[in-house]
Amino acid sequence: MGVPLNMVLLSEGLPFLVVTIGFEKSIILTKAVLSAALDTRRPRPQDSPMLAAQKVGVSSTPMQYAVQVAIQEKGYEIVRDYAIEICILAAGAASGVQGGLQQFCFLAAWILVSTAFSFSTFYTAVLNIKLEINRIKRHIALRQSTGKMTESIDALREL
Repeated sequence: MGVPLNMVLLSEGLPFLVVTIGFEKSIILTKAVLSAALDTRRPRPQDSPMLAAQKVGVSSTPMQYAVQVAIQEKGYEIVRDYAIEICILAAGAASGVQGGLQQFCFLAAWILVSTAFSFSTFYTAVLNIKLEINRIKRHIALRQSTGKMTESIDALREL
């Protein structure tokens, strides 16, 4: 693509690259998904959006619905932030400033593009799977504790 790479300059810019990419978008989405998951577990009135979504058949599980709601709430903000950051870095790469800034901006823009793609596909899928696994573990633990309680009640009745 016509951008010369100097590994020494790129290694010096690595801490800035980590700060540029950051984890704030992952944290924002995860918080939104967890709060939506808590909202789906609480009792809802008849006119809630969860019941409307279930009537339409948008999602099959509460965890899928929680991810869907979180993406609807925070997705625009996350995509907007990615687009702004990528445009600024692309402008820095096109600036023609020598000495590493151009290389750093070029690399950071491409890394942000790949991060945005993997964030919107892979991360949301893994987050959904993780929430489903946690839900299943809670369900199994509840059933086991209910079974142990029933055994204890039966043992007390025998006495």
